[in-house]
Amino acid sequence: MRVGIPLMFIFMMILFSGCRQQQTVPGYEDIPLHPKASQIQSVDDRVEFVVLSLSADEIADYYAHELEKRQWIQVDRWGSAFVYEKRGRKILLVVTDGKNRTKVSVSPFHH
Repeated sequence: MRVGIPLMFIFMMILFSGCRQQQTVPGYEDIPLHPKASQIQSVDDRVEFVVLSLSADEIADYYAHELEKRQWIQVDRWGSAFVYEKRGRKILLVVTDGKNRTKVSVSPFHH
């Protein structure tokens, strides 16, 4: 009985530790992948994905909050295109509305 309880505790810790881990955008280890992302495609340095049932504004707000937590700073914006910078590295995040889906693109930004 004494062995069963610690083993069950360890099993539960392993199970729940995996649930909290957030996926990242492929090729961008410090950029979180939206939890509802699907249809993920990589083209050269650009990664595109779709988020169903959320507006572009909701997705842009999500990324503003998540990137700020990771010390990315928004340095520019043109409509639905956002430029974020962290330690001299810049990325371009483009969020566009579609019919019942929002398309997101992440790529390096070279000015």
